[in-house]
Amino acid sequence: MIARRTLLVRVLGAAALCSACGPAPGPSEPPPFEPDGPPVLTVLVDPDPEDDAQGFVPAAGPARYGDPFTVVGEDFWPGDHVTLDAELYGLATSATFEVQDDGTIDLRRDAPIEGAWQDVDAEGLLWSMDGTTDAGTLDLTVTVRALVDGEEVASAALARRYLDDGLTIEPVADGTRRGLLALPPGDGPFAAVLTFGGSEGGTGSGEFNAMYLASLGVAALGVGYFGATGLPSDLERVPLEILEDDLALLTADPRIDPERVAVMGGSRGGELALLLGERFPVVRGVIAVVPSGLVWGATTSLDAAAWTDDDVPLPFVPSSGAAPAVTNDLLGSHVRFRDVFLADIDAASATALDAATIRAEQAAGPVLLLAGDDDQLWPSCVLAQVAMDRLLAAGRSGDELLCFPDAGHAIGMPGWSTIGTDETYRADVGGFMVLGGTPQGNARAGRAADTAIRAMLRRL
Repeated sequence: MIARRTLLVRVLGAAALCSACGPAPGPSEPPPFEPDGPPVLTVLVDPDPEDDAQGFVPAAGPARYGDPFTVVGEDFWPGDHVTLDAELYGLATSATFEVQDDGTIDLRRDAPIEGAWQDVDAEGLLWSMDGTTDAGTLDLTVTVRALVDGEEVASAALARRYLDDGLTIEPVADGTRRGLLALPPGDGPFAAVLTFGGSEGGTGSGEFNAMYLASLGVAALGVGYFGATGLPSDLERVPLEILEDDLALLTADPRIDPERVAVMGGSRGGELALLLGERFPVVRGVIAVVPSGLVWGATTSLDAAAWTDDDVPLPFVPSSGAAPAVTNDLLGSHVRFRDVFLADIDAASATALDAATIRAEQAAGPVLLLAGDDDQLWPSCVLAQVAMDRLLAAGRSGDELLCFPDAGHAIGMPGWSTIGTDETYRADVGGFMVLGGTPQGNARAGRAADTAIRAMLRRL
């Protein structure tokens, strides 16, 4: 490597002294770039992606788990092919770039010439990681190495924290109130979010989201509404009063501003978030991820309601009896439920659909709908549009529907690999349940969704 570059410099020098070698470069042409030191990799972080004026800055310390980051390189030889290897907790990825004329590599500008992704993607080194995670203590540090001809010439690392320093985490276990309350540093009163998961049940999704949201500066109560101690065992006849009581817990807390309370849920939890916005004026903002503007039935029976209000079952879209689409290959069966929901809608009467439609326009605050155009679990863009159409028809402002291309049902918090998010093995469906999207599409949707959620939180 060194001998090749030394020879190149000598040849260029000889050419400058040889009149037969052609004219020397004109005075207006800058000399070719030559590094004045060893190559350098720098990790850039954007701590406030919702603020267009901020942008990426060099990492000055541990970054939040969900903050965007990217990598730039300087003082490389123009034209060299540089491979960037990245590792995270047993996962790894790699992509090769051609150095630009100014000796730089910039993932915000450059597409790899080969590797785990093809086009320009500032966060490609994160979402494309694959492998088997390590056992032991979770380490969120991302390390990046630059290699030329297989030789490491530069490296960088980004330490990341799962939680912000100074958070207050309080377990909640009182009757149907199950989960945890997470508060940012300070005395408040804080804007707050009641957050919960979907048909997976339990409190895990709500608790994870609550701690993440608290790291963004709002209070968050992460709860379950079935599948945990003190709660219904299944998503069948779940009383909305459970969530009303959770909202009451938030608004009664002196550290919470009762005028700035939002709800956030995903999938069936997105449906639930829209229901809460419709029915409870204390809700001043709704964040619904891969949601439905129509009410669906229980997960245990085709004839049972999923929700009740004052012990009255909420009307839901009747089942048409349609079966999911199943394909088979060497890996097994792949089951797509998307068309079942479309068939149910097509088969339902106008009266039944109207009864099952959530009156999203009755929400007291802005509604944010986030959906995947290739969602194969259910057609979340179609179902979210039901709510958006009502919001638009009511002449409201401030509501938003983002339907992400190449994204499926797994639009989650960014910060991790999205390899494998297009489907998941489920013994109860006899194979792989297809969620849809591509790893890159799901990653980009997750980042855009996170940015939109942060912007929504600023509005509370």
